[in-house]
Amino acid sequence: MSIDGSNQIRLSENGPELGFKRDLRISPDGTYLYFTAAPDGFSDIWDVYRIDRDGACIENLTNGRGTCMIEDVSSDGTLALLESTPQLFQGNSDIVLLNISTGELTKLTQHQG
Repeated sequence: MSIDGSNQIRLSENGPELGFKRDLRISPDGTYLYFTAAPDGFSDIWDVYRIDRDGACIENLTNGRGTCMIEDVSSDGTLALLESTPQLFQGNSDIVLLNISTGELTKLTQHQG
């Protein structure tokens, strides 16, 4: 998009239908946009997605592993900080680190029950 607001590009147009999107974050180098979306727009499962800044490639980073919402991306772009809950509004949330390359989740907090 130009500084005057012209030349806008809808980035999510070519990807899967994601319904409602929220929690936009930009990678430190400006290469990617990260966001949270419900696959069907109304699901109890929310995933974190990464999309190239030109919209050419969209990738689901959490693939239905409960409800995950992006909070931040590390300065080197290798990790994402997420809030994770087994199901939307059910149970306690944990803070987890996502290794963006491997998809491995590491819990930083632990809630019982």
